[in-house]
Amino acid sequence: MSTETKTIKAGELLQLCWLIANAEAKHLGATEIEPIHFLLAVLKVADPKFPEQLDALNVSSDDWATMCREAQSVRNYIDIIPDRVTAKRRRLRARLNSKRVNPPIDKEGMLHRSESLKRGFADAIRFENGDVLTLYDVVQSLFELELVSLRDVDNKSWASK
Repeated sequence: MSTETKTIKAGELLQLCWLIANAEAKHLGATEIEPIHFLLAVLKVADPKFPEQLDALNVSSDDWATMCREAQSVRNYIDIIPDRVTAKRRRLRARLNSKRVNPPIDKEGMLHRSESLKRGFADAIRFENGDVLTLYDVVQSLFELELVSLRDVDNKSWASK
């Protein structure tokens, strides 16, 4: 067995989603990025309006097309009707904000990932065949490990959590 460690790079859309999750967690006063914050970021990326936001980032046309395709794949995987993504994300953020105990964090920098989010990333890496970990890989892992679910964005089940 080889003792070489495989170098895995986070794909561009995964990196962008990670930055968004960091911002969501900080806005909600969290001290770590939890899977639910990552789900908020995934919903933002999966929003059909996301390509309009990519336009403002000065991304090359090839990278833009790749990111849009991956965002579409993520939206298909989580199976939310495109017209409802924005509303579901905003409702989830509002519910999390209503339960917030700490003030928003305005300090620069990245938060650490929680142990459960690290587990989701590690699980996704285990099954990655290439040298780039994609957002799709991580989303699939988070859902399969039941670290997030569509119940998280469903009003009816939220009260029972």
